[in-house]
Amino acid sequence: MKKLKKKGMVAFLLSITITLFSFNTASPQAGIDVNAKTKAIFIYNFSKYVEWPQSALSENFRIGILGEYPNLLKELNNMASTKKRGFQSFEITNFSAVDQINQCQILYVDKNKSEEIENIIKKLNGTSTLLVTDKEGFALKGAAINLLYNQNKQKMEINTTTIEKYNLKVSSQLLALAIVVN
Repeated sequence: MKKLKKKGMVAFLLSITITLFSFNTASPQAGIDVNAKTKAIFIYNFSKYVEWPQSALSENFRIGILGEYPNLLKELNNMASTKKRGFQSFEITNFSAVDQINQCQILYVDKNKSEEIENIIKKLNGTSTLLVTDKEGFALKGAAINLLYNQNKQKMEINTTTIEKYNLKVSSQLLALAIVVN
């Protein structure tokens, strides 16, 4: 069992490292947004290392983006065209306003919408949606996972209290890579 857990964590880290290395060496003219690529990889891996209640799953695995982040939308759509979560296809939806948010398993909130965090949390109340942000301090404000850069490295904070509130379960492999906050 420990070997399987270790292999899962190694696979997670390896997929991020290989992808980032291959894109960091690309020329600036290639137009690759490494931050968007990194976030897309993290979000995809969250779909593998977080468990949703059966009642929260639908035919497609829905990932929503609140706000305007066209490069992330492009990267997630590219990922969705080649990857699946088990038997589920990925469906990527872009929401421009909080009141447009509907059922999705993961919701990424762009920084330009972060001032609406309280309304977002109210909108998600009673759902099993993994709320992902990337603004400092937001893991303590109600995000389940907060992506941040620290010393030029992508890090993540996981709020285990919020995870439990939304009836989600995070694998120990993902928790081992995160800064756990409550």
